[in-house]
Amino acid sequence: MEAIIEPQEETKLAEVVNFYQRKKEKEINKLTSEQKFKLLVMQVMCNISEEDLEGIFERGLSVDQLFTGVANRYFKNEKAIRQ
Repeated sequence: MEAIIEPQEETKLAEVVNFYQRKKEKEINKLTSEQKFKLLVMQVMCNISEEDLEGIFERGLSVDQLFTGVANRYFKNEKAIRQ
């Protein structure tokens, strides 16, 4: 006669809520599609890390201000290269 083993129920651990992560997600969700695209472009072209972006936004810069600064610097360098 074989012993029947009952499967034990897994106890679910409480999920730890990362309020900082939620705040960051809310901020990103507030961005327009154009701002999200600008952010993506800057991350790819300038190799900007998440930590760098967090620091930039903590200083109060908006995505649009950051994008303008990056574009101005890029095209200023492009003019210098062409001359």
